Amino acid sequence: MIVYYIHTYAMTKPVEHHIVAKSNLLIRASYKLTLNEQRLILLVIAGLNSQRVAIRPGYNQMDGIRITAAEFAEAWNLPPNEAYYALKEATLEFYERSITEIVGKRVEKMRWINRIVYHDGEGWAELSLSPHVMPYLTDLGKKFTEYRLGQVANLRSTHAIRLFEWCVQFADTGWMQLTLGEITQRLGVSYPRYADIRRYIIEPAIAELQTKSNIDISWEPVKTGRQVTSIKFTFAERTAKPEKAPRKKKIAAT
Repeated sequence: MIVYYIHTYAMTKPVEHHIVAKSNLLIRASYKLTLNEQRLILLVIAGLNSQRVAIRPGYNQMDGIRITAAEFAEAWNLPPNEAYYALKEATLEFYERSITEIVGKRVEKMRWINRIVYHDGEGWAELSLSPHVMPYLTDLGKKFTEYRLGQVANLRSTHAIRLFEWCVQFADTGWMQLTLGEITQRLGVSYPRYADIRRYIIEPAIAELQTKSNIDISWEPVKTGRQVTSIKFTFAERTAKPEKAPRKKKIAAT
């Protein structure tokens, strides 16, 4: 049995406090989205989390989380006109996007959504998440990763957003090691050479995270024999340095 709820995403608190929560299986699953598609689904997931009281055990569908162009602009620090066209672009092919989960020899593919509506004149999109995806966003148990939407609000690369999520999953250890195959598989790209993975994925994503996120991150290649086969990432949340109190000016005696 499926029960449908229709919600308008409401920015009732600052965007940096909106929570994105995903199953760890979804964090490391294989999928490829454009930047605006990635932004759209993160807003939907954050909206889903904010409406969690409406989700009942055994009911795997929430129908119609609506995102407006104004909300898209606020969340991603975009000018209103740019946000309007970015939201529209995000809806064009999103219905065709899928997720691939690979566990051993078992390969499962599922759609992100089973319905999408875009209103060009009013500038809003409404998405219905697939019932196959919903358990990865609502039935989380202990194996999930969550972060504040504001932590990725300034990122302009899908690879940087995904790498950020992988780091958050391993926040307790402060490091992770992924094979080159795992990296390209998760991102849904094909770069057989280490040099290309470094040039097109690792270096740009690391540079963006260093300048536009709240984590300090470094990386090093790991070799098997003479070949680089893995990348080790080391990271930690950046703590804001306390501001120094302004020096008091001496008052000249009169």
